[in-house]
Amino acid sequence: MPQVLIENAKVSVAPPRWKTLYFNVQNFKDLPTTRDHYVETPKFSCNGHEWSLRIYPGGDEDADEGYVSIYLHHRSEGSITANYEVMIVDRFGRRKAQSESLKTPGHFFDGDDAIGEEDFIKRSDILDKSKKILGSDGTLT
Repeated sequence: MPQVLIENAKVSVAPPRWKTLYFNVQNFKDLPTTRDHYVETPKFSCNGHEWSLRIYPGGDEDADEGYVSIYLHHRSEGSITANYEVMIVDRFGRRKAQSESLKTPGHFFDGDDAIGEEDFIKRSDILDKSKKILGSDGTLT
C-alpha cells in the first residue's frame, strides 16, 4: 500500500532549545487512523543534515492494531551516524514514562533513509485524558 500524506494536518516546528526540537501535531485526536497514512514535519536542519519526522496516527503497515508509528527521516546526501532520541512529552513538557523512546545511535544512509518504530506508543495512551499527554487543544508534542 502506498504511503499517503494527510494533507489537512497542521504540524509545526518549535525553535530549537539546546539541540532539542519540539514538534507539535495539532488536533492529534482528530487525525485519520487509516493504516500507513502519516503527518510529516517540515524539513529541519541539524548537524549539517536535513531531517523530517513522520508520525502515523493509525500505525504504518507493519504496526500492531492500535499503535502509533514514528520514523526519523534523513533527507540529505551522504551517510551519517547520529545520536538522537525521539519521545513524547506531556502537556507540561515532561517525558512520558509509558511512551517508548526511539534512541541511538543510528546510521542513516544517503537520501531518504529512515529509522523508526512501528509500535511506538498505543494511540489509546495518547488519548487517555488521565495521562495528560495531549494539550488542552489536542496538540501532541
